[in-house]
Amino acid sequence: MDIFALSSDEPFAEITDKIVKKGHSRIPVYEESIDKIIGILYTKDLLPHLNKKSFQWKKIIREAFFVPENKKLDDLLKEFQEMKNHLAIVVDEYGGTSGLITLEDIIEEIVGEISDEFDQEDLSYSKLDDLNYVFEGKTTLKDLLK
Repeated sequence: MDIFALSSDEPFAEITDKIVKKGHSRIPVYEESIDKIIGILYTKDLLPHLNKKSFQWKKIIREAFFVPENKKLDDLLKEFQEMKNHLAIVVDEYGGTSGLITLEDIIEEIVGEISDEFDQEDLSYSKLDDLNYVFEGKTTLKDLLK
């Protein structure tokens, strides 16, 4: 699981640095472990407070939307539309965090890859010679075949 999330224990100065480096607009916030998501931090909610040295940022965390792993995409898309939501935390049968899904993920499954100014060409391999490559362990078969 490769999720950028913030611990609710982190001080304001540290989270602002991390947010700037990652560039995400919605960030899960957890207590103790990633399996205990307590909400979502919208970076736009932080903007009025950026000039402060310290701020109780946990007060502006919004409620998280949780969905089971076996949720159908068309049902999830309808829920995203009805709730005007763009991000859901995917949970396994035990309630632990399995991942997250965004509205963009669903749309890309339907219409194909959508690139924006923040998407980077991610090379998950390196070429050793004409016949040999080294791939990262998290490379999917779909990406391998590309």
